[in-house]
Amino acid sequence: VLIMNRPARNLVVGTLTLAMIAGSFGAFLPCRKNAGIRQQVPFRVIFEGSASGLRKGGSVNFAGIRVGQVVSLTLDNPRRVVALAMIDGNTPVRRDTQVGLEFQGLTGIAAISFTGGTLDAPAPFLGPDGIPELIADPEGTLDTQEKIRAALRNVDKVIADNEVAVKDT
Repeated sequence: VLIMNRPARNLVVGTLTLAMIAGSFGAFLPCRKNAGIRQQVPFRVIFEGSASGLRKGGSVNFAGIRVGQVVSLTLDNPRRVVALAMIDGNTPVRRDTQVGLEFQGLTGIAAISFTGGTLDAPAPFLGPDGIPELIADPEGTLDTQEKIRAALRNVDKVIADNEVAVKDT
C-alpha cells in the first residue's frame, strides 16, 4: 500500500476530479454540435434575375425570424442565380410560401425572406438532387433603388394625369 502525505493525496484527488470534468465536457460538446448540425436541412432558392446584396453567410428569415444562412451562390445562366441555404428543419416552408429578398438596414446587405404559406399546402418541389426548392418572386428581388424609381415614376404619372386638378388646388 502506497502511503502519501495529506497534501499529495489532495493534489492527486483534485487532478483526477479536474480530468474527469474536462473529459465530460470534451465528450458532450461534439455531441451537442452534431445535434445542431442534424437539425439543419438544405434548401435551394432560385432567383430569375438579380440577387444583388445577397452574400454567402447571409441570413435566411421566415416571417422576420432567422431560420438559417446562405451556404453558396452560383450562376445557373446569365439571368439566373441559385442560392443554397441551410435552414432549420422545422421551418414550415410550403409550395405556396413566397420567397424574395429583404434588405437589412442601410448597408444594402440582403437576406432571403420566406413569408406566408398554408399548412395544408404540399411541400416544395424537389430538385433533381432531392433538395427542396422554390423560385423567388421577381417583384420581391427588385433592388431598393429600382423600387424607389418605380414608385417615383408612378407618382409622376399620377401628377401628370391630374395636372389641372393639382394646379387648381
